[in-house]
Amino acid sequence: MTAVSGDADVNLATYRNVSDRIARIYGDISSYHPLRADSMRLSFDPRQLGHEWRVRSSRLNLWGRGKYFARMVFLNLAGAWLFARNKDTKAVRWSRYIDEMVENSDVRKFDGVLRMVMDGSETQYRDLRDYLEGQRRQGRLVYGMHKSSEALLTCIVFSYNGNHVHFVDGSDGGYAMAARGLKAQLKSLQPMKRIHSGE
Repeated sequence: MTAVSGDADVNLATYRNVSDRIARIYGDISSYHPLRADSMRLSFDPRQLGHEWRVRSSRLNLWGRGKYFARMVFLNLAGAWLFARNKDTKAVRWSRYIDEMVENSDVRKFDGVLRMVMDGSETQYRDLRDYLEGQRRQGRLVYGMHKSSEALLTCIVFSYNGNHVHFVDGSDGGYAMAARGLKAQLKSLQPMKRIHSGE
């Protein structure tokens, strides 16, 4: 979502109003954060482990690929045991890792465009969409939204003791699909601006 007034103060007010409306509809960030520490578990589903396995072992021979998968399963078993007991090791601060993953996840960005990944109900989605659409019709902003059934997490891990960053997006296009809607609205705005400026 981006505010479109030529007046910076009006744009600031628009962003503030959108932020306030999100808080009224969804609550604070912990209420709509797509990652919840209390519901996160290590997976043993071969389909879910398969993506990392395919990427990380793609240059290995068949034996090496099998060993890599077995290692992944073993590490998940060890991690599940250590998580359950809040045990820390020299390599991993298991007692804090899930909380750090939530804290270090990138679910809100602002660089002239407000981008967010939010977890909520269908009613909340409709309420926010209706609000944004009303603001768009008043010429205050343009926006794009996209619903995903699950979140996709991409991680950069420098160490397991706090120095890790996690990027969250919708599993089926998320930001890219929402950007299409925003760009289409921006495009439709251009002729209006030319008319209003007398060109």
